[in-house]
Amino acid sequence: MSRRLRRVEAHGSILFLAAAGVGAPTFGILALLPTLPGLICFWLMQGRLARYRRPERGLFACVVLLQCGLAASLVMAHGPRIYLLPLMIVPVLLASVVFPVRVAVLVVALSAQLMLVVGLGFDLTGVRSQLFALLYPLGVMVCGSGIAMVVAGLELATRGAAIVDPLTGLPNRIALRARVGELEHQASLSGRPVALIVGDPDRFKSVNDLRGHAVGDAVLREVGARIRAGLPPGGSAYRLGGEEFVILLGDADVQQAAELAERLRKRIGARAIEGLHIGVSFGVAASSAEEPFRFSRLFGQADRALYEAKRTGGDRVRLWPLAATDAHAAGAPQEPAGARASGAQVPERGRAAETMRALARQFERRRSDGADAQAQQQGEDAESGWERFTAAEHAATGNWLVQDEVQRRQLLELNRHLREKAKPVFAIGFLLGGLSAPIYGWQILILPGLMAIVYIAVEHRLERMRQPELALGAAWMGLQAAFLCSALIADRQMLVAASLVFLLLIGSSAVFPPRGVVVGVSFTTLIMAIVAAVDLRQMLLHAPGIVVFYLAIVVTIGMIGVAVGRATIAYRGLGIVDQLTGLFNRSALLARAAELEHRSASGGAAVVVLDVDRFKAINDSHGHAVGDAVLRELGYRVRKNLRAFESAYRIGGEEFVILLERLEDEHAEAVAERLRAMIAQAPLAGVAVTVSFGVAVADGDRFSYERLFGLADAALYAAKRAGGNCVYSMREGESAVPVAAAASARAAQHAGAGAQQVAEYSETPAPAAG
Repeated sequence: MSRRLRRVEAHGSILFLAAAGVGAPTFGILALLPTLPGLICFWLMQGRLARYRRPERGLFACVVLLQCGLAASLVMAHGPRIYLLPLMIVPVLLASVVFPVRVAVLVVALSAQLMLVVGLGFDLTGVRSQLFALLYPLGVMVCGSGIAMVVAGLELATRGAAIVDPLTGLPNRIALRARVGELEHQASLSGRPVALIVGDPDRFKSVNDLRGHAVGDAVLREVGARIRAGLPPGGSAYRLGGEEFVILLGDADVQQAAELAERLRKRIGARAIEGLHIGVSFGVAASSAEEPFRFSRLFGQADRALYEAKRTGGDRVRLWPLAATDAHAAGAPQEPAGARASGAQVPERGRAAETMRALARQFERRRSDGADAQAQQQGEDAESGWERFTAAEHAATGNWLVQDEVQRRQLLELNRHLREKAKPVFAIGFLLGGLSAPIYGWQILILPGLMAIVYIAVEHRLERMRQPELALGAAWMGLQAAFLCSALIADRQMLVAASLVFLLLIGSSAVFPPRGVVVGVSFTTLIMAIVAAVDLRQMLLHAPGIVVFYLAIVVTIGMIGVAVGRATIAYRGLGIVDQLTGLFNRSALLARAAELEHRSASGGAAVVVLDVDRFKAINDSHGHAVGDAVLRELGYRVRKNLRAFESAYRIGGEEFVILLERLEDEHAEAVAERLRAMIAQAPLAGVAVTVSFGVAVADGDRFSYERLFGLADAALYAAKRAGGNCVYSMREGESAVPVAAAASARAAQHAGAGAQQVAEYSETPAPAAG
């Protein structure tokens, strides 16, 4: 966080030094000197953070030194120093977003004491004449630090949600990418080996098909827990996607990794999961002095070993390149390298190269690994489709403030969290304004009171608006303008009210995108300049530095909010968007479902579940690179053929969910049938693909996602048992019926409804492209 704020601190320092130059004729040039040691130490510390074992201690000492120096500067200043007390707010805000809560509270307490000492000990006359010149900055500093702590907490929470797989609790693909970068750097410096293990439950597709997604999720959750429990110190496990797991071991050779993989295989298979014996195949590879650690190459080797284990029966461990140890004969002598090389044939020899190409694109940003031309073209076609999708998404739902519906939801979610957690803080700020009414006149409450009512009304109608971010931004700016313009109708000069605007800026700057913050800060500085020109002409003539200092505080607070809020939005986007397909993920689905249940939404709301037919065969025959390209292009086609505010979610592997609101069930089925036909009419990434759909519609009762998903999931597997490439619909207490039969079944009041069960679904491989 401190590194992220470094640019803000640099620009803020320049702003305040410029303001000090403007204020030097009024307050004296010597008043700047006590602040310089703290500022210099702070910047020296910033450049050496990575070298210290406990950098937080040095940062804390620098913040304390800076605040003490700032207090000393205010004591040495000439003129109306009481108006400069808000300068002590900015270091407190920085400390509140950088440090943990307990340390931030300590900084706030110290700064509050320093502010009271400066005000009461060295400018008691000014405090007696302008009591709220002390109370306003003091209250805003305490309340503003509370808002900053809430915003920093949201940043930490969204960061955690972005790197943790919500189903298994293991780190996800994003966390893996970061860890790979660390290991590659460390391995290049130390020359030590890094081992990589890829694990995949055997015949997992049949678990989903025969027992349903709920059992499949339970299996993955327990497999992840057993892998995590069996890791040695220094080992890291990740869920790569679907049913694939990756384990990284620093300073471990291939034999040590193979021993760990064997222990994990035995641990997972020791006890049944959901009444099923689950076997897991593992592929193992390790770097060496001759071949330093490079993730894309090592993953391709381990992935090839994994599929050799699956080809020879599964539930075993295979090593790359020399060992092919049968998991059921652990400890047996290794075969000669030549024999093993001749026996370790993979069905498609290009698959490992394709896998390396795909992972190189994801983890090394365009580094080529010699993938064959067909896989490369398939990946490029899918990526160009994704680019078309993002452009269409922006055109359909974005505007100048937010790019698309994803960013809109992020903004509303941040605003909701801030409102819920910081409500007492904002209430204290309004209370401070009310307490000053007997001194400045009760009329100063009129404009803020009216805008507060407008703001509350806007908050309650945000979900019903098509572009709620514009209304919310207008409400925030209206509140700021109301507080500033109240000074124009006050009984006496009210420059101190500007501190209350800082409180509003802290919250709004963390919620809105950077361009929105620029507009808000520009609007605030404009209103502040107009109010100063109208109401503070004498002060502008004799002490212009005060107004310039206030403008510098406004801009700096905006920059702090942008830095923290942008990180929160970025992590939030990673946390709710599936990185492969660009669709929303399971976390976003659960949040949206909870929102619909909270709103008691029904009125034709529908849940559509879709699953790629025989996807396991695609991965086995063509490799994961082609499988990923298929899923990426499928996500693009699904989203392209939905309406602007209809959402699609990838919940894992090749499984997707679509939430449809305010629809009749015939329309939900029509949407599913249209998507089915659209997907089947043209290959995905060069592979002929079909998809099965299950549809369930709320019948006017309270929306229950769990109930509807269960019905849609059952309908999906009825479609699978019917051979795939079809749409089935299901209602409470009835059998699943194909969409062609669903309409006639409703017309006959569901008499005799039900589809004849056909033969057990078979995992027959889909035909290859061409």
